[in-house]
Amino acid sequence: MATLEETKRKIQQAASTPAATALPVSAVNKQTQQIAQSMQGYQPKAQADPYTGLQGVNKNTAQQLGNLQQGYQQGDAVTNAQQQLAQIQAQKPQGYTSKYGEQLEGLLQQIQNPEKFTYNFNGDEIFKQYADRYTQQGKQAAMNAMGQAAALTGGYGNSYAQQAANQANQQWLLGLYDKGQELQQAAWDRYKYGQQQKLDQYGLLQQADATDYDRYLDQYNQWTGERDYATNRADTEYNRDYGQYQDQLSYWTQMAGAENADYNTQQQMAEQKRQWDEQFNYQKMSDDRKYAYDQATAILANGKLPTDTLLKAAGISKTDAKRMMKQAKTGGGGGGGRTTTPTTPAQQPGTVTTDEAQTLIDTYLQAYIAGQEKLKKVKPTQSGGGKDLNFKNKQTK
Repeated sequence: MATLEETKRKIQQAASTPAATALPVSAVNKQTQQIAQSMQGYQPKAQADPYTGLQGVNKNTAQQLGNLQQGYQQGDAVTNAQQQLAQIQAQKPQGYTSKYGEQLEGLLQQIQNPEKFTYNFNGDEIFKQYADRYTQQGKQAAMNAMGQAAALTGGYGNSYAQQAANQANQQWLLGLYDKGQELQQAAWDRYKYGQQQKLDQYGLLQQADATDYDRYLDQYNQWTGERDYATNRADTEYNRDYGQYQDQLSYWTQMAGAENADYNTQQQMAEQKRQWDEQFNYQKMSDDRKYAYDQATAILANGKLPTDTLLKAAGISKTDAKRMMKQAKTGGGGGGGRTTTPTTPAQQPGTVTTDEAQTLIDTYLQAYIAGQEKLKKVKPTQSGGGKDLNFKNKQTK
């Protein structure tokens, strides 16, 4: 089948081919008209969708994909989970501070560095009381012993009486010494008891502090558990929500790709059909014209005039037909500024000169330019719910 480029070459060759093989004027004009009409029927491709940059994408698909391509936007569930986590983190217990710390430290210093035990008889008021009483009792006992001894021996000045007085006094002094030892032991017991009290008090404070620390640990561990739970929940919500976003993005991307591929396939099939129809119609037109031309020239060669319908189908004007019929009857000749070659009848009718061929080329170019100008004025008509743009075809019968 002949293409547009081949037709153009045929027109350009009309100026250089011998007159006997040139195309008829009316036939060439018909071809240029057919070229212009085929150019008018050209369909530009649909514009690309602004959301996806693809053609043939459904409006809903384009909007869904356009929204997703703006980036991930977290949902309410993720926001709520993150807010709850932030609230729990703000409730973190402060570090443990013992309210018994100073007391424990003070007692520990006293226990580790105790005061030395000392006891002074002269400084003990109880011992002084015992000493005064025992001294008086000793003196009294000495006087009584001395009186009793003197009565027995006949006077106070003898040695026996003096010795008896000393012994009596000595007994009370020994009793005072014993009382001093008792008081010293009591002081030592009080000292040891005081030390033990400090140890006992330190232990009680330690237990109270340990109890408070256990309460703090329970509170901290409870907070840690709540924080870990909130963290896991926030991570789970985010992963689920972001996973859904990725799935949606992948789905609508594939959907847009499939719609674009389907559109391209339909466009290719439509273009192939258009080209095939164009070539088929052109070839059919050429075959029909050749058949009509052969029939018309055969009739004219016999000196008869074909019907107007046959002449129109053959692309021969009535004037050219009459001239060709006259030439067939007379056997040659010509005029009217044309140059003809009297060869076989099939070679003579409808020949063109070089100037006429150039005119035909100019006509073709004008028709081509006119077709391009019409293409610029074609306005797209939106159809369907998406961004597919279809153009109305102008068919030429």
